[in-house]
Amino acid sequence: MKKIKTCAIIGMKNTIYCPFEVNDNKEISKYFDKVKLYFLRSSKNGELPKYTSKIKVCETKITCEFLIRLIFFSKNFYKSIQIIILSNDSLLEKIKQIILLPKALLISDIINQNPPDLIHLFWGHYPSLVVLNLRKDLTSKLSIFLGAYDFRKKLEISKIASKKANFIFTHSKKRVNQIKKFLGSKIKIVYNYRGINLKEFKNISENKKKYTFCTVSSLEKHKNIESVIYNFKKIKKKYNKSKLYIIGKGSLEEHLKQVVKNLKLEASVNFLGWLSKDDLYKVLSQSQFYLHFSKVDVIPNSIKEAMYSRCFVLSSKTFAIEEIIDHEKNGFIINPNNAKNIVKVIDFCLNSELSKNVTKNARIKIKQNFDLEKNINFFIKHSLN
Repeated sequence: MKKIKTCAIIGMKNTIYCPFEVNDNKEISKYFDKVKLYFLRSSKNGELPKYTSKIKVCETKITCEFLIRLIFFSKNFYKSIQIIILSNDSLLEKIKQIILLPKALLISDIINQNPPDLIHLFWGHYPSLVVLNLRKDLTSKLSIFLGAYDFRKKLEISKIASKKANFIFTHSKKRVNQIKKFLGSKIKIVYNYRGINLKEFKNISENKKKYTFCTVSSLEKHKNIESVIYNFKKIKKKYNKSKLYIIGKGSLEEHLKQVVKNLKLEASVNFLGWLSKDDLYKVLSQSQFYLHFSKVDVIPNSIKEAMYSRCFVLSSKTFAIEEIIDHEKNGFIINPNNAKNIVKVIDFCLNSELSKNVTKNARIKIKQNFDLEKNINFFIKHSLN
């Protein structure tokens, strides 16, 4: 009888607002008979993604009986508490880990009773709590992703979990040496770019609506959407027919709408909220320019989607951005504080015949390096071998 191949993926929250995680999970499931998803935080009904029958989202509820067993009978609980308290993590991070610990221990118990072929931590920060309490004699392969959020936190539990892993990967070449230094070990780190599902893009127009700009982002301070709006004001001064579409939601939405009102741009700036994949790709297909002025993102999916949709991409210089944007060849790395240069780049894109090569090269770059199907295939080969 053929052995059933199984995989357990540990994430933070099951939500449609993390589309790259949903896409990765779906693609990973193609290589297994069953995939079980475990999450440390609860989700709201209105934001649950749809998965195929191969993928089971495992509900893990903490009962009074389980808490009593933890407090009075579990050595692992107190051992984990000790690791957290004695770490060099900030007080806030310690509190967060202790709050999430019971759920993590429950997930560990479930996995210990029925070990899969592969255990994968989609994030390397708090999900590492699950690894601390796995049985030592498990034969399951363990893979861990360490990315931007994990590296900013630099939790002690991430170090401990990483030393137990068979495979650690990150999504930028530039991050590899930093992670090696952080872990303080000779563990092999592999970079594997996070891809997008190219099959989801349909009817991408080469005839864009002229003077159309868009940005896709959560509306939070570090995303720097206010700078996009102020720069758009300068762009519109030269190209009066310009339109800006802001896709996303967040705590700064009302503030940003007030900025637009103060600049008298209400007729030219549209807040579209979060869009379905199909509606998002329609906007990107029609938009001529994509503006990404974030202060922190690392090779974000929105830039990949815009490049594949033949948009002219103007991005701030964030970590490892040069691994996707080759300045002036397939996009532009700009300073959001230099509006004069931004307008100059737009002039080139609108008026030079050479600019046609930029969007052509952008699409080629995504096909070569950021195809979800190829990248997950690479991940599976390394994780299970």
